[in-house]
Amino acid sequence: MEGFFGTYDVVVIVLLGLFLLNVLLNAICFPTVKRRRMKRSHDIDQPRVSVLVPARNEAHQIARCLESLSSQTYGNIEVILLDDCSEDDTAGVAKGLGFCENSRGKCQLMRGQTMPRGWAGKPWACYQLSRQATGDFLLFTDADTVHHETSVESAVVMALEKQTQLLSVGPHQATVTSAEKLIIPMSYLLGLAFVPYWFLRIAQRSHKSFRWVPRAMWRRMGAANGQYMLFTRDAYKALGSHQVVKNNLVEDVALGREVTKR
Repeated sequence: MEGFFGTYDVVVIVLLGLFLLNVLLNAICFPTVKRRRMKRSHDIDQPRVSVLVPARNEAHQIARCLESLSSQTYGNIEVILLDDCSEDDTAGVAKGLGFCENSRGKCQLMRGQTMPRGWAGKPWACYQLSRQATGDFLLFTDADTVHHETSVESAVVMALEKQTQLLSVGPHQATVTSAEKLIIPMSYLLGLAFVPYWFLRIAQRSHKSFRWVPRAMWRRMGAANGQYMLFTRDAYKALGSHQVVKNNLVEDVALGREVTKR
């Protein structure tokens, strides 16, 4: 027996230590979206926000999402639901909550078009929504989310203060089954372990770092959560919209990477 620890053991311990350190640094650096109100109270002074919700066969839970979005404190808002060829009564539930087709009001209902070849389902749905949106900000969110009444207003305030192109939020996850309680926290832990978010925060404050880090490396550091992605319209357009990730099944992470490398 050569020793208590072999080379393999040392390598594993060092790597685990580095991952743990990365988790701790990320946890320290992650900002929190606090509940905020805009100083100006009139809708005309607020940038317009288009909240965009793709939905397919979500009749069993879409009501909670739409009710929470319809009751936002933010005034200058439109909520657009795209019924993506649902086989259940998703559209009927939305209509019962005041969502109307062929409308330009606060609550709008769209019917999804047939998906072209080369597209994945969610990117295609989001792309259709973006073409309907009229907002200065585009907020993509999922049909199974439930929003606090100040969600949109708080996010817009933070986006304006930080001058972000994309603000993505990791919301509280409701876990019910044992599998959910195990898998969902692990997915967050893995994200904290492998993405050096703390380094991105430093780079954002010191732009000189962008000169010596290859663009391909910046791209690998990017990430986003499709449950809540708030783009400025200009940034979303410059990015190329969801067309740049049209065949990607994990489009939120892909969009985050596209934003980071620019």
